[in-house]
Amino acid sequence: MNSKELFSQWQRKKEIDRYLFMPLITDFAAKIANTTYEEMTSDSSELSKTLIDCQKLFGYDGMIISFDNVIIAEALGCQVDLINKRISKKILDAQLLESIDNVSNSPRIQSLLTGITIVQRVTRDQIIGAAISGMGKLGKSIIQPAEDTLKDQYDLLQKVLMNLVKAILEKRPDLFIIYEEEHDFLEETYKPILNLIKYFRISCVIITENSVKFTLNCQNTAEVLSQTMISDNKNYEELCVKWDEFKTKPSVLLTAGEVPINMDVDQFHDVIDVLRS
Repeated sequence: MNSKELFSQWQRKKEIDRYLFMPLITDFAAKIANTTYEEMTSDSSELSKTLIDCQKLFGYDGMIISFDNVIIAEALGCQVDLINKRISKKILDAQLLESIDNVSNSPRIQSLLTGITIVQRVTRDQIIGAAISGMGKLGKSIIQPAEDTLKDQYDLLQKVLMNLVKAILEKRPDLFIIYEEEHDFLEETYKPILNLIKYFRISCVIITENSVKFTLNCQNTAEVLSQTMISDNKNYEELCVKWDEFKTKPSVLLTAGEVPINMDVDQFHDVIDVLRS
């Protein structure tokens, strides 16, 4: 069976004979393609080619197209540094978010949305995931502290993200991932977004810093590989030890942190070999 067929088996809680590995790769893929994150995300053809070529090189099971903090912040009108992936000026007043009707109209986000379609068309046997930053992570990144309560800010971000989530789900990825912080997860605030995901019948995983919070539309549970296990050569022995302690039965592995840009090709091949052992 190919990766997508194995993923379908896993969703139905049937046994699969190996782990399915989906790393979060952006800068690392751009480096291998001799381009930049800014250039890669501005052109859907370049984005899809870069992600597909990287997947072919290493042979992992799926690609995650990431709508991260910086990309969403740019769409909301924040000043961002895409070279260093840093938000250089936050929104000063949370109320400004109310004027954003549809963040998915941003040219860069449109590029990512089209990229999902291209990757799906070209690679029919790989798992295609889409990921966004959750409201807690996003709020800390883009909103200048004000008198608004955390709940007020979440309500505003919820309205913004609903439009983006709907636009992503309409592209029908195999898996929808939300990266959130443990202490900022408010299930009540997420209900409208989770109901929307449920309507589209797409599996959703909410990943906190340390674990998977829960899954939706998926009878099984994904497992998370933290940033510390996908690291540079100095931590390779530690990775091997942790992996022996970590693995239980075949499941889907998702990286909670991005594959570091300073990794080289051989090092990442070593990581893949360990995960497949």
